[in-house]
Amino acid sequence: MLHLQASRDVEGNIADTVSVAIDVHECKHAWALYEASERRLSASFQAARIGSWEWDVNTHMVRITSELAKIYALPENTLSVSAEELTWRVTRADRANYQRSLAEFVRCRAPFQLDYRLDESLAPFRWLRMRGHPDYDDNRLVHVHGVTFDITDQRTQEEQLSLSKRRYRALVESTGAMVWSASPDGAMRPAGGPWEEFVGTDPSCVADWGWLDLVHPDDREATRLGWQSALRGREAHSQRFRLRRKDFRCRG
Repeated sequence: MLHLQASRDVEGNIADTVSVAIDVHECKHAWALYEASERRLSASFQAARIGSWEWDVNTHMVRITSELAKIYALPENTLSVSAEELTWRVTRADRANYQRSLAEFVRCRAPFQLDYRLDESLAPFRWLRMRGHPDYDDNRLVHVHGVTFDITDQRTQEEQLSLSKRRYRALVESTGAMVWSASPDGAMRPAGGPWEEFVGTDPSCVADWGWLDLVHPDDREATRLGWQSALRGREAHSQRFRLRRKDFRCRG
């Protein structure tokens, strides 16, 4: 970079010039690397559909990326928005908890995570997850940096799995069946509920191979051999035997 400074005589003509040359190669190179890094980061966020933000707690304005603008159904050219505007885009049912949780997270001065839904008028049934990190200067909060992304598919799958588990448990409880699973070596992991009702104590007592202790002595060896044969053959297995319950009566 070259700077020129001219001096003039009494008649206003250029009498002399002074030039200063500064090597800015390293500076230009560093700036080019910074811009390339920013482009890669932005491309990664767009590919992952993650929006980033920076909240200035003094002005209550939030700088956002174009990806976050899409997530919040804002115009894509939106560069900043008030924190209040983002809060009002949270569904009414989650808004109070959203505000209360944010205040608590900031008070605790620690990274935080918060799940909430967008207002139904903007995006029906859309779950978002916010992760943030408060930034302090001389013990005073100045900024909060973070990312926000859509977790609707994840929440939907979790709710469907939870519903499936509740339905399965209701079916098992209604039939009185004692449900269990087993490891490849045949060690059983009995579920609670009906097993606890049957044995009259914590079902852990029948875990692994402990259940054989409850099998009637006359049936025990044949039951053990049948179960081991099923394990070796890796096939469906059906077997009848008598099992002692909490009142010491055998049920077959």
